[in-house]
Amino acid sequence: MKKDIKNLTKRIKIERINRDLTQADVAKELGLNRNYYSQIESGIVVKPSEKTLIKMANFYNFDSDEVLLNYGILASDIIQGILEKHIVIKQLRDSGIVRQPQDVVGETL
Repeated sequence: MKKDIKNLTKRIKIERINRDLTQADVAKELGLNRNYYSQIESGIVVKPSEKTLIKMANFYNFDSDEVLLNYGILASDIIQGILEKHIVIKQLRDSGIVRQPQDVVGETL
């Protein structure tokens, strides 16, 4: 399990326990199967849907973009905004925040 996901799942579990909730309580609130929620919380499910992650983030008052990024997901509204505004990509690359494509060729993600 990736370090980011492991840290996040630990935060989720701690927050649930601090709220004195069971996994079944949270699963019901989120409209999920308890076993599925348990697998997410333990890190067994490594790629929950964007919708599920946003529900969890909102439930626990976590930043949804941070939660999504921990799972390697960029929110669909951000992707849409980037696609509609090509200038954003150029600005990120020109600023050095995001590397030029030729700088990442051959790297393993």
